[in-house]
Amino acid sequence: MTQMTEGFRAPAGWYPDPGGAPGQRWWDGTSWTGQFQPLAGPGSWAPQGPRPRRRWSPWAVVGGVALLVLALAVGLIVALGGSPAEPPEVFPTDFGQQDPPTTDYLLSLIGQDSSSDAVRQLDEQCGSNLDAMGNLECPSLGFEIAFDTSLTATRVILYPFQENSMAEYTGALPGGVAWSDGYPDVVARLGEPVELEGGFGAIDITAHYRLDGYDVGFGLDTWYNSPDDLQNAHLTSITIQPV
Repeated sequence: MTQMTEGFRAPAGWYPDPGGAPGQRWWDGTSWTGQFQPLAGPGSWAPQGPRPRRRWSPWAVVGGVALLVLALAVGLIVALGGSPAEPPEVFPTDFGQQDPPTTDYLLSLIGQDSSSDAVRQLDEQCGSNLDAMGNLECPSLGFEIAFDTSLTATRVILYPFQENSMAEYTGALPGGVAWSDGYPDVVARLGEPVELEGGFGAIDITAHYRLDGYDVGFGLDTWYNSPDDLQNAHLTSITIQPV
């Protein structure tokens, strides 16, 4: 075949096979290659030469690896149950009329007059339950706002479900406490209270804490201060007022 190529200086392409075979052989511009194709019949497709190899940009490779690592990280977080847990806020920070309003929004009403637009708007949301003494009860959403004799809001009271009385307040509770918590759970979350009010067989006990400038009283369903009674006590209300 070498004698067939003497003086052959055509550009790269398909040419009649120099050995006389009924087909074409690829000339790479300097010598014949081992690539051979039969003659294309009518309507058939004839290849235009070997396809050049695709060269991958190093930046494309780096970008692909980065996307793969990110996808694996997201998948790992989802598999482990979501984003890492963060400590609960003492009071939720989002404001606005929600169903139910957040504790932070309710506390923003402390100090306002019962005739203020914000109080009146909330009263409408609660079914117009603002009584003559200025107390705004919201049984459908599980909370109450108490007013003093000058009809100024002084404290917010949250309730769990109470049959024939209150629906459960379903917003976030102070300090990350849940209505299902017993007194030991509250102590585990917040430490020992600054005061245990009531008891001695006369009145329900309230465990008082100081949280973010507020006195937060966790009402308990026991009249007795003994360790056994406190161990089995559960929440009946949460009262929040400025210190």
